[in-house]
Formats: sequence, structure tokens, C-alpha cells
Amino acid sequence: MAIKTPTTSRLGDRLLRVTWAGMRNGDSGAGVAGLCECSVQVSGDFGLDGEVAIQGSNDSGVTFSALHNPQGFGLNIAEAGIHAVAEFVELIRPAVSGDDTTSLTVTLIAKG
Repeated sequence: MAIKTPTTSRLGDRLLRVTWAGMRNGDSGAGVAGLCECSVQVSGDFGLDGEVAIQGSNDSGVTFSALHNPQGFGLNIAEAGIHAVAEFVELIRPAVSGDDTTSLTVTLIAKG
């Protein structure tokens, strides 16, 4: 159970790519600040019952809560794919649950 530090890179003048790699059962990503209008992609080995919860905080990371897609469903991602994030929050992070074979990469693209 580790807090994973993301890597970041600029995609032109308006987009930012944030990547949390090698995430395993119990890991969470270090929260990233100041992002809006974003989508998140999850890839890798979900193992047995692997899942990534996309979470946000508006209290400087004291409390993280579930975020949602534009249709109002929680972003608890159990298979590879790309998902839009509806909320604008101070900090955003992934949190992984699963088994010992879970190994995921979470990539967020945002205007910022």
C-alpha cells in the first residue's frame, strides 16, 4: 500500500497528461491539483476483482470522495477504458483495490 507519485507532461499549450503507473492493490495516487475538464484512462492487469476508484478532494486532501461520470455514476472502474470526470475538484487521485496480481496504469488528460 503505497502513495504513487505521478509523472506529468504537457501536450501542447492547453493539455496536461498525468500518469500513475504500477498501481497495485491498496495503492493510491498522490493527488494532483488545479485540473478541470478531464478524462481518465485505466489499463493493465485488473487481476481478481481489481478496481480503480477516481476520487476528489476540496479540503486539501484531508478527505477524498468518489467522483462521477457525466451521467452521475460513480467512477469505480473495473475494466480498461476511458471515462469522463464530471466534477471539478481541488485534488484528484486514483485508488486501487483488488488482489496481488492487480497492476494498473491510470492516465488522466486535463485542461490545465
